[in-house]
Amino acid sequence: YYATRGDSLHQALSLNYLSLAYQHLSQWDVAQTAIESSLKLVESATSNNPLLWAQIINTKARLLFHTGQNQSAL
Repeated sequence: YYATRGDSLHQALSLNYLSLAYQHLSQWDVAQTAIESSLKLVESATSNNPLLWAQIINTKARLLFHTGQNQSAL
């Protein structure tokens, strides 16, 4: 929905939540794909949203921690 409307920030937020859902299901590869897509959208967005950026980085750190990549999570 957000992709067709060109709303990359809401699309990134949705992908962030999708990654969290997959993490709760222990589907780590799919969670990784979702969070990486989210990061790419935020990096290429023209508007700056530090709160969204923080949420996405936190989700990625959580994923890294739960997949045994503790140093990278920090």
